[in-house]
Amino acid sequence: MNQLAKVTQIAIRQNACPALKLSNTEFLVEMAPRIVTIAQRNCNSVSLAIVSDLPSLVDVKCVYGVEYAIGYIKLWIQNLCEYLGDKFTMTKAQIDETANLIYADNYFLNIADVNIVFSRIKKGDINMFGGLNGAKLCSLFSEYRAERANVAYEQSHNSDEIIKKHGFDCSSTLTEEQVYEMYKNAREKRDAEEAEKTRLAQIGASLTKIQVENGK
Repeated sequence: MNQLAKVTQIAIRQNACPALKLSNTEFLVEMAPRIVTIAQRNCNSVSLAIVSDLPSLVDVKCVYGVEYAIGYIKLWIQNLCEYLGDKFTMTKAQIDETANLIYADNYFLNIADVNIVFSRIKKGDINMFGGLNGAKLCSLFSEYRAERANVAYEQSHNSDEIIKKHGFDCSSTLTEEQVYEMYKNAREKRDAEEAEKTRLAQIGASLTKIQVENGK
């Protein structure tokens, strides 16, 4: 990707998500795990996470760099370890490798998705018998991806058949940019459909009002 294309892609992502306009330091403050968990307490379902305006991991990578995006995932793992206490610890090497693996398979997920996975663990919705480790976290994200693909398919219509087919699975031949574009297009289509429904409802309400007034 040449420099102009890269700058254009960053600008598009920043316009779509104001959080990406923050500096490196500001982003880590504003989007810290504890802050996100509190701010997103009502975003407690996959369907709500899908339409969240929070940036995806690949958005973070595009604007701040891949190491930054992976480092951001490390913060979530560290926060989880602190929350669960001494019995659930991971070494720095384990956290580093786990964060890399999570990013590789889940770069298309947005931060609301990430928050749901970690919040489920914190709330005890997921049995952590046997302790916390990288394999367990990767497995939980794999389960979430499958759940998310099913919800996305149910929510969407014709164009989202592509999403169901690939399931946003990194094992497909799609590039990060292609996955991002598919997700963005499906989301824009859904927003357009909702806007059209609202417009038609307003027209219907206006016609009803006119009919009532004429009948008086």
